[in-house]
Amino acid sequence: MEACRADLEAVAKRVEASAKKGAPIDAPLQVEVLDAVCAARENASVSPKEDLQACQRKVEEHVTKFLYLGVGPPIRVAASELLCELFTRGDNIALYSCVGKLQDWINGKEARKVSDGGKASILRCLGRLVDVFGTQLGSGFQESLTIAQKLYKNQSAVVREEALLMLASYVSVCTRDRFACQAQEQSLKLAERASRDKSESVRCASSRLLAAVGFAGGQGLFTNGTAGFDEAVRVCLRGIEDPSRKVAASFSDALGEVTSCTASTSAQAALGACKEAKRPQLGKVLENPTQILCAAFLRSLAEGKGRTSLCLTLALRRCFRQMRSRYHCGDDKLCFVVTQALEALNGVGTKGPANAVPLAQACLVYFFHSGPLEVLGNASHAFLLGRLAKLMDKYKQKASLAFRLGILQCSRLLIQKLGSVEEEEAEGLLKLILPQLSHDSELVLQEAALASSSLLFAYPKISERAINTHLERLNAATAAGGKDKAAGGALGHGFALAAALSVVSKLELGIPERLLRGSFRFCELACSAPDASGPSATRAAYAVLASLLSVEDAVDMPPRDLLKFFDPLTGDKAALHARWKKLKGRGLLDELESHGSALRALESLARRLVADEKQNAEVLQFLSQLLAQYLSALVEAPIAGKAGEELALTIQQLQLSLVRAFAVLPVASSAPKAKQQFLKVCAVSFQVAGVQVPRSSLLRRRLCDLDASLGPWGHGYDELEDELWAYEGSLLSPRFSFDDPGTLSAVFHHSLSTETALLDTSLELITKLFAHLKWKEQKYFLELVVHAMKQSLNVGRSEKRRLHRDAIFTNAACALLGLLGVLKDATFKKDAKAAVVNALLPCAKILLEEGVAEPQYVRASAEVAAGVCDFGGENIAKSLVKSLCQEQVGGQAPDSVKGLVLWLGAIGRSLGGISLTGLQDGMVKKLQQIVGSGIDEAAQVWLLHSYWLIATASGPAFIQHVSQMLNIATQVSVLSTGHEAALLQTVARIGNAVVGILGPEFSPGKFAFRRSNVLIDGAKGAEGGDGAQLEQVLHIQQLLLFAPHVSTTSALLGILKPFLRTGQPAVRMAAAKTLRHLAETNPFSLAEEGVEHDVISALDRESEPEIQATLRRVFIVVMEAGCGEVPTRWIQFCQNIILNETGSAGVEGAVGFGDDEDDDEDGGGGFGGGGEAEEPAEAEATGSCLETREFVMECLCSVFRWVADDGRHWDVSKAQGSPDGDWMVLKLQNLVNSGYKICTGNLPTLQPKGIHLLNILVEKFGDQPDPDYEGHQLMEQYQAQLLSALRSAFEKSALPTMTTVGLELAASLIEKNILSSDIGTLKRVVALMCKCLDYFDPQHEVHYSDSVVDRLKIGAIESLSKLICHCGGGGGGKDPSGGGNEDLLGSLSPQNRAVVSRGCVDLSSDYLARAFIGEDGPRFSYQSKFIKSSRMRKSRDFLRDATGLGWLRLIEAFLLSSDGESLKDSEAFVCTAAEFALTQAQRGGNREPRGASHVVRASLGILSELFRTCKRLGGVIAPTNCSRVLRTLDSLLRDRVQLLGDEDTRKSFLDCVATVVSGFPSDYLLVAEIREKTCRLACRCVAEFCDLGRGLSAEGGPLATSESVSGCAKVWEALLDLSVGSLGTGGAETFRYCLQNAHFVFRETTSDAARRCFAGILLRCLREVKEALGASSSSLGAASCGLSFAHSFVEKVRERSLHSTYTENAAVTATLCLSIVQQICKVDFPPGSAAGKPISGLDLATGLFHECLGSQSPPKLRCLVLQIWNKDVAQSLADSDWVARFVACFAPAAADATSSAITAVASGRDAEPNLALAVEGLKFFGVCLNAFATNDEPKVIAVGSLALPLLYQALTMGSSSTNKAAGALAMAANKIFNLFAAKGAAAAKAFVQGLPQEKRQALTKGLQESGAAAKPAASAAGRRANQPGRIKKPTIALKSFGVK
Repeated sequence: MEACRADLEAVAKRVEASAKKGAPIDAPLQVEVLDAVCAARENASVSPKEDLQACQRKVEEHVTKFLYLGVGPPIRVAASELLCELFTRGDNIALYSCVGKLQDWINGKEARKVSDGGKASILRCLGRLVDVFGTQLGSGFQESLTIAQKLYKNQSAVVREEALLMLASYVSVCTRDRFACQAQEQSLKLAERASRDKSESVRCASSRLLAAVGFAGGQGLFTNGTAGFDEAVRVCLRGIEDPSRKVAASFSDALGEVTSCTASTSAQAALGACKEAKRPQLGKVLENPTQILCAAFLRSLAEGKGRTSLCLTLALRRCFRQMRSRYHCGDDKLCFVVTQALEALNGVGTKGPANAVPLAQACLVYFFHSGPLEVLGNASHAFLLGRLAKLMDKYKQKASLAFRLGILQCSRLLIQKLGSVEEEEAEGLLKLILPQLSHDSELVLQEAALASSSLLFAYPKISERAINTHLERLNAATAAGGKDKAAGGALGHGFALAAALSVVSKLELGIPERLLRGSFRFCELACSAPDASGPSATRAAYAVLASLLSVEDAVDMPPRDLLKFFDPLTGDKAALHARWKKLKGRGLLDELESHGSALRALESLARRLVADEKQNAEVLQFLSQLLAQYLSALVEAPIAGKAGEELALTIQQLQLSLVRAFAVLPVASSAPKAKQQFLKVCAVSFQVAGVQVPRSSLLRRRLCDLDASLGPWGHGYDELEDELWAYEGSLLSPRFSFDDPGTLSAVFHHSLSTETALLDTSLELITKLFAHLKWKEQKYFLELVVHAMKQSLNVGRSEKRRLHRDAIFTNAACALLGLLGVLKDATFKKDAKAAVVNALLPCAKILLEEGVAEPQYVRASAEVAAGVCDFGGENIAKSLVKSLCQEQVGGQAPDSVKGLVLWLGAIGRSLGGISLTGLQDGMVKKLQQIVGSGIDEAAQVWLLHSYWLIATASGPAFIQHVSQMLNIATQVSVLSTGHEAALLQTVARIGNAVVGILGPEFSPGKFAFRRSNVLIDGAKGAEGGDGAQLEQVLHIQQLLLFAPHVSTTSALLGILKPFLRTGQPAVRMAAAKTLRHLAETNPFSLAEEGVEHDVISALDRESEPEIQATLRRVFIVVMEAGCGEVPTRWIQFCQNIILNETGSAGVEGAVGFGDDEDDDEDGGGGFGGGGEAEEPAEAEATGSCLETREFVMECLCSVFRWVADDGRHWDVSKAQGSPDGDWMVLKLQNLVNSGYKICTGNLPTLQPKGIHLLNILVEKFGDQPDPDYEGHQLMEQYQAQLLSALRSAFEKSALPTMTTVGLELAASLIEKNILSSDIGTLKRVVALMCKCLDYFDPQHEVHYSDSVVDRLKIGAIESLSKLICHCGGGGGGKDPSGGGNEDLLGSLSPQNRAVVSRGCVDLSSDYLARAFIGEDGPRFSYQSKFIKSSRMRKSRDFLRDATGLGWLRLIEAFLLSSDGESLKDSEAFVCTAAEFALTQAQRGGNREPRGASHVVRASLGILSELFRTCKRLGGVIAPTNCSRVLRTLDSLLRDRVQLLGDEDTRKSFLDCVATVVSGFPSDYLLVAEIREKTCRLACRCVAEFCDLGRGLSAEGGPLATSESVSGCAKVWEALLDLSVGSLGTGGAETFRYCLQNAHFVFRETTSDAARRCFAGILLRCLREVKEALGASSSSLGAASCGLSFAHSFVEKVRERSLHSTYTENAAVTATLCLSIVQQICKVDFPPGSAAGKPISGLDLATGLFHECLGSQSPPKLRCLVLQIWNKDVAQSLADSDWVARFVACFAPAAADATSSAITAVASGRDAEPNLALAVEGLKFFGVCLNAFATNDEPKVIAVGSLALPLLYQALTMGSSSTNKAAGALAMAANKIFNLFAAKGAAAAKAFVQGLPQEKRQALTKGLQESGAAAKPAASAAGRRANQPGRIKKPTIALKSFGVK
C-alpha cells in the first residue's frame, strides 16, 4: 500500500503542477491518475488493516485533491470506490471529516475556485459514500439539500445532474432523520423544476430524485393530505411524455416508486396524523394507489398516445414489484392490483384508435407476465387464478373486447406457469371459457381456444371430455349446415379442438386414437362438402386438420390421398373467378376465409412432408404448382370493385397464407414457374411508386446484434419489454395456426398487422428463393430494389413522402441484408458477380448518404458494404478500403464520420483472419487519424466500436496495436462528460477483446491486464446498460480461463449472481455459462458456497430453454459433486423444493440472491436508481414452479448414482460402524417419507416420480437385513408407507402413468420378499396388479393415448411375469410359510394366468421384432401382436428396451405359466428369441446393464426351461426345434466361446446342454442330423472344459474346474441315457460314439477330476453292455460296442507300460485304468458269428495284469492291483463261477508277488511298500477263502496250497523287535492264518501236518509272538487301532467313479 501511496503522490504533484498553469488536466495525465487510483483501490482491498491505516490519510488527501481539481467520470467512480474501501477497511472515523471537507469545497468559501468538473466529481463521490455508509452520514442531510439546491443553478448540465443524484442518495437512505420529511418536500420541488430542464441527463436525474422519495417511504408526500403525492404523480406523468425514450422510461420507474410508497408504514402513519378533512381523500389514495395509473392508462389509449401507455405499464409493473418485494403486501392486496388493471380494460372501447384494443391487451399482458407471473410464488399464483375466475364470471355478460382478450390470455399464461390445477378449479374454469368460444370476434375465439388448451395441459384428466365436447358441437354444426343455432360456436370449438389436439398430443397421457379418428372423420365430412357444412364448420375442419397433420401418426393416410382436402383450391382459374363473381358480401368473405384456412392446413401438410423430402418430392412439387395457380387466380380475381376494408384484409390474409405455405416447401422440389410467380408477388412492395407501402419489422433482427449498442433501439428490462416498444399490432393482425408450437407459448399474438406480416414473410421467401433462381430473375429483383431506392429520393420532403422513403429504405435494407447470407450459395458467372457488386454497393451508399442521421440505416449500409466485400473477394475489399481511407474527415459532419468508421469496422469483421492482414494497418491508421481530428462523444463510441470489430476479427495479428487501442479507449473514457451506457460498454468490449488477442500472454502484472481491468471496472458505473453487464460477465469468463488465480470463487460468485436475474437473456446466458464453467472445473467450491439456492431461484424465473438447460447442468454438476461427500444436505434441499416445505431457499441459512429488506425505513442499503430493485430469492414459502420441482425430483432420484462408491451407503451394519460419515442407509426413513408424500400429494405429474423414488429405495435397500430384528429385512418397517403408496397408484382416479410405476413397485416388493411375512397382504397386492389386466379386454374403454395404455399393459405383463418367475423358482424367493409361493401364484385366476401367459409371448415377440429392425425401425413396418400404438413402436424407449434384452424374462414367465397347447404354438419363437439374444450378446449390441454374460445365462435358462416345461407337461419338442437348439448351443461353443468366460456362465451352459440332451426322446437319435449335432456338441463340451490341450485352457482361459467337469459329466450322462435307450432297438451307433468319445476324453484329459468323472461313465457303459448281453444274448450291437471298447481300452492301457512308468503322480490314472480293466474282466462277449467262439474279458486283461504283477513292476503298482482285486472279488461273491475263473487265472501270480514282497520285508529292502504289497497279497487269499469256504472245499484247498506257505514265510521270517515291518506283517499273517484255521481247517491241517517238526515249532512260535504283539496295541487304543497287518479297505473305491 505504501508503494501505491507513493505513486499517488507523484501523480498528484504532476496534476497540481498542471493545475497551477490554469489548464485542465490533459488526457495522458488523467490516464495516469486513473491507473494510480485503480491500483490503489485494488491494493486497498487486500492490504492488512494496519498497513492501510498507516497511509490512509495521505491517500485520502491525494484522492480528494484529484476530485477537487476535476477528473473524468471513470476516475470519479474509481476514486469514490477507493475512499469507500479506505473507510470500510481502515479508519472509519476519518469518514466524517472527509465528507465535511468535500461539502465545504462545494458549499464554502472555496466553492468559487472549484471548477465544474471538480464539483461534479465531488458530488459523485458524496453520493457514493452515502450509498455505502447510509445513515452514518445522515447529519449532512440538510447541508446536502442546500448544496443540491444551490448547484442546480449551475450552468453545467453535468453539475446539475450530479447534484440531483447526490441528493437522491441522501433521500433514499435517510428515512428516519428528523429532517427527512422536509427534505422530501424540498426534493419534490427541486425535481419538478429539473423535470423541465433542457438536458436529457438532468431530466433523468430528476426522475431518480423522485424515485428516491418514493423509495424512502414518501412521508414528505403526505404531510398535507394528497397534495404532495398528486404533485409527484403529475410530474411523473409529464415526464413519461418526454420525447426521449430514456427519460420517459426513467420517469415511469419513478412513477412506480411513488405509487408503491402508499403501502409504506410512513404513508399509514401520515394517514393517522392527517387532518380530518383531508383524511378520506388520503385514505382513498392509500387504499387504491394504482387507480391513478389505470385512469391515466385509459386516457392515453383514448388519445392515441401509445408510448405513454407503454410507460404507464412499466410504472404499474414497478409499483407491483415494489409492493411485493419491499413492502411485503399480501396476496389480497396484490391480486386487487392485478384485477383492477384487468378491469381497466373494460374501459377500452373500439371507437378509439385502431390499435387501442390490441395495444391495451399487450400492455396489460406484459404487466401480468413481468409482474405477478415473475414475482409471485406458486401459492400466490393459485390464489390469483381463483381471483381471475371470479373476475371472468363477474363480467361474462358485459365485457369489452380488450377485457375478454386480456383476461383469457392472462389466464392462459397463469395456468401454464402453474403447470397443474385442482379438479374443481379446472372444471370451473372450463365452464367459464367454453361460452367464449361462441363470441363474435375471431380474436376472442383464438384466445379462448388457447386458454382451454392450457387448462388441458394443467389438468389432463378432462382432456377426453373436453375434446368430446368440441367434437359433438362440431358434428352438430356440420349436420346443421350452418343454418341452426348449433352452428353458432362451430369456429370457436374448431379452434379449441385444434389447440387441444396440438397440446394434449404432446403430453404424456396423449389422446385416445378413437378421438383422433373421430376428429379426422369430422374433417373429411366438413371439407368434402363445404357448401353443405357451412363456412364456420369448414374453417373449423381445416384448423383441426392442420393440428392433426402436425401430430405424429394421427393421420394414417398416404400423402397423395390427403390432397383431396384441398380440392377447393385446385379449381380452374375461370371457374374460381366465375364463382367469386356470383358471391356477394358475406358469402365471398366466407369463401375466401375458408380458402385461407385450407392454405394453413396445406402449410401443415407441407411441413409434414418436408421431413421426408426425397420420398415426397412429387407431392411437394404438386403443392407448389397448386399454390402458384391459386396465387395467379387470386391476383387476377375480378373483385376489385368489391374492395372494402374487410375484403382487403381477407385478401391480404390469403396472400400471407399462400406465401407462408410456399415458404415451407423445399426450393429444390418447387416448380420453376411457381418460384417465378411468387418472386413477382413478393417483390411488389418495390414496384409501386408514390404509394404508401408498409414498413418491414425485420430490420432489427437482420442487423448484426454486435452493433446494437450503436442504436437506435435500446434494451429494456427484458425481451418482452423490447417487443412491447416495437409493438405494431392491430385488430387486423394475421390469424395464427394452432399447430405452431410458438403460438401456444407466445405472450404477444397480435404484434404485427397483416400487411406488415405479409411484407416480412415475402422478404423472407425472397431470401430463401434467391440462390435458386436464374440470373435473369436475380437481376430483375436487384434492379427493382435499386430503382425503388433511387426513385424514393425524388418524392419530396413532406412528412408523408419522408415516411414513404423510410419505408422503402427499411424494406430495401431488410431485403439486401437477407440476400447477403445466401449470395455464396448461388452460382454466378464472372460478369454476373460483378453486376451483383455494382448493384449492391450503390444501395449501401444511398443508405449511408440519405439515412446518415438514422443509426439503423448507417448500420445497414455498413453491413451491406461488408457483405459485398466478402462476396466480391479481396480485390473489391482492398479498393473499397482504399477509397475510404482516402476520404478527408475534416469538415465532415459527425454522422458522416460515424458511417465511415463503421464501414471500416464492418469490412474488417466480414473479412477476418488472413484476408484482413493486408488491410489492417491502413484501417488502424485511418482510425487514428480520425481520433486526432477531434470528434464528438457520440462519434467516439462508433470509432471505438470499429476498433473493437477490427481487433476481434484480426485476432493475434492485432497484437502490435493493442497498447495503442487501450490508450485511445482509456483517453476517450476519461474525457467523456457522462456515464453513457453505450460508451462504457464499448470501452469494456475493448478491454475484453485484448484477452482474446493476447491469449496466454494476458497475465497479471502486465500492462494489458491492468488496463483491461480498469476499462471493465468502469463499466460497472453503467446505469441500465445490459451491454455493459454482458461485458462484465464475459470478463469473468476470461479471468477464469486465463487468470483463475486472481480472484476467489466466492468473489466471482458474488459478481455473477445478480446477473442471473437480469431481464436480458444474453446477459443471463453468459452468466449461466460462466457458472457452468465454474461448476465443471471446481464443483466442490460452488457446493460450499451454496450456489444451489441461486440456481434454483434463477431456474424458477427463467423462460429461455437454452438458459434453463445450462442452469440445470450447473445444478446437476454441483449436486453430483456434493453428493459424494454430504448427500444428506442435497437430499434435504431437494425435498424442500419438491414438497414446498421451506420454499426455494432450501435449508437454513440460505438467502438466495440478496437479503430482503424488512421495512421501507431501514437504512444502510442505498437507492439503486432507475433499475429494478433487487429482490430476494423467494425466501418465503412461495414454492417453486412445477417444472423446477420436476427437475429437482429427477435429481433426487439420481442421488443414488452420484453418491460415493462406498459400501457403507448401502449396508446398515457398516454404516453404523462409521457414525461420523453421512450414509444413505441411515437416512432411509427420510427418503421413504419423502417418496410417500410426493406420491400421495396433489400434483399428478410428480406422483409417479414419488412411486419411482420408492421403487429405487426398494431396489437399493430391499436386500438389507434389519440389524435390530434378526430374520427380518430393513425395508419391512416401512410396509405401511409402501402399501399406502401402492394403493394410491391403483386407485380409480390414478393416472395410467402412476399405475405403471406402481406395478414396478409391487413387483419389487414381491421379488425382495419385503411383504413375505403376510401372505394375505401379498395376495391383495397381486389382486391390485391383476386389476390392470382389464385393459386387455377388447371392450375396455380407453381414455388416454394408445401409447400410454401400451406402457401400462407392458408394466402389467412385466410385473406379473416377475411374480411368476419369483414363485416358480426363477426368483429364488424364500417361502417362509411352507408353500406360500404356491398359494400366491394360485391367487392368479386361470383367466388371468392365460392373459399373462399370452401377453408374455406376444410382448416378447414385439420386442424381438423391434430389436431385429434396430435403429431403422421407422422405415419398416411389422404386424405387432401386443403393441397397438405406432408411436410406441417407433419410440426410442421401446427400442432401448428391445435391444436391452431384459424381455427374456417374459419368455421364462411364459414357460412357467403356459399349457401344452400354447407351448407347442410358441416353441419355435422361444428358440428364435434365444438365438437372437445370444447373437446380440456376441456382437455387443445388447444394452442390458448387467452385461453380455447375464444375457447368455438368461438365454440358456430359457432353453433349459423350454425343455423342462415340455417334459413337465408330457410333451416333446419338435425335431426341427431340437435341431435348432443344438445348432445354437454348438455355435455358441464354437464361435462365441468368449461369452462363456466366467464360471457361472459355463455352468449354465453345461446345465442347459444336459437339460436339452435329456429333454428329447431317444428315438430322435435315429435322425442322423440330430444324432450328429448331439454327439458333436457333447464332444465339444469336453474339448473346451476338460483340459484336452485345446479350448479355454489353450487360449489362456481358466483350467477345468470341478463345476465344469461335473457339468460335462452331466452332459455325457444325459447322452448315455439316450444312447442306452437305443440299444434295445439295435441302434447302437450313438452308444458306440458315446463309449468311444468317453474313452477318448478319459485318455486325453490332463485333469484328474475329468478322468474320475469319465471313468465312472465308462464303468456305467460296461455295466449297460453287460446288462444288454444278459437280457439278450443275440445283442450283437452291444457286444460289438463292448468288445471293441475292451480291446481298445486294454490295448491303450498296455501302451502306457505301467509296470515301467508308474509314479506317484500317475497313481490316480493307474487306479482308474486298472479299475476299468477289472470290470472288463467280468464281461464275456458273444461270438461275432455262429461259428465263432465267445471272448472273455478275463482273457483280454490277463496279459496286462501279469505285467503289472511281474517282478519288474514297482511294489506300489502291484499293491494297487491287489487292492483292486480284493475289492472286486469281495463285491462279486454272488458270481462264484467268475470268481473261480479269476482266482485260477491270477492266484499264482499273486502268490509270487506276495512271496517276493515277504522276502523283501524280511531283508529290510523297501520295507514300507513291500509291507503293503505283502499284506494285500495275503489279504487276496483271505478274500478268496471267504468266496469258496462254504461250498467248494477243493477250491479252498487249492487256495490254501498257495496261501499257507506264504503265511508260514511271514510268521517265521524273524524277530519283530529288530524289524518292525516284519512284526507288522506277522500280525497280518496271524489274522489270515486264523481265518484259514476257522474256514479252511482241512487245508490248514494238511499243511501243518506236512511240516517238519522244527518248522512246525517255528510256526507256533510265530503265531504266539504275533498274537501277543497284537493284544496290547488293541487295548491301548480304546478304539479300532490301525494295527500293522490289519486288512484295510482299498484306497480307491469304485463308488467315486459313479459305480454303486
